[in-house]
Amino acid sequence: MKKLFNLKIFVSIALLAIGGYWLHLANQLGTGKTGDQSTWGTTATLPRFILILFLICNAVVLILDIRKALMTEDKEEKRDPLDAKSLKISILMMAIIFAYSWLIDIFGYIISNIVLVFIALWMFGERNWIRLIALPVGVTVVLYLVFRYVLLVSLPGISFL
Repeated sequence: MKKLFNLKIFVSIALLAIGGYWLHLANQLGTGKTGDQSTWGTTATLPRFILILFLICNAVVLILDIRKALMTEDKEEKRDPLDAKSLKISILMMAIIFAYSWLIDIFGYIISNIVLVFIALWMFGERNWIRLIALPVGVTVVLYLVFRYVLLVSLPGISFL
């Protein structure tokens, strides 16, 4: 019997779902022009382009993984090196990233990103409290400064206040 559903296929399907949701969010961006009439698109053009490439790449990976799974027989199949705990962490991390993309509109970029990085570090085994606090704050501040002052992109703020 051939094993069609494995971790690689699951991750590809999950990334397609997350990418589809993010493309939906990009399509909800305003259609205001980024400059004069000679500009090449709207504020959503680049995110849409990147997400469409992301979805195409994930679809290709999914197709290749399905073909590989169909061609592999059980006796030749090697055991997946991930144990049950690693699989649970992977699935939980995907769910957390999906929740992050939904909750960023409510809690804003800064709070959401600090919580996301903290949870990711904790899930992947970091237990040093100095690093658990310094890294999320540091990463968030650096990314905020880059997006806000270098790329001139306004990031979501807190909407429930």
